[in-house]
Amino acid sequence: MNLNDYLKEIEMRTERQKWYHDVYLNCEHWKERRKRAIRIAENKCQICGREGSDKCVINIHHNCYDNIGNEKDRDLIAICRNCHAVVHDKLPKFDVSEELENLYKNIIF
Repeated sequence: MNLNDYLKEIEMRTERQKWYHDVYLNCEHWKERRKRAIRIAENKCQICGREGSDKCVINIHHNCYDNIGNEKDRDLIAICRNCHAVVHDKLPKFDVSEELENLYKNIIF
């Protein structure tokens, strides 16, 4: 891949990310899908087990982006903001027990 192709790919990826964040995550379909995922997880982080509250916001993470707009339950995981940041490498990884690591591996399909 030459430099121009690479830059075009980066620009296209950036446009898709902008649409995803600005449009898709604000549409009614996603809001309902998000509520369902939280309900299925019983309003708890599926990694650390913390319950959602004003102090512990539950995010919905896409395990894959293949079914955007038609997500299956297995495509999504309910996780707290801290665990979500770790998944995206925005926070340093914390020392977790082997059991918790295995739980996370089993949740991601």
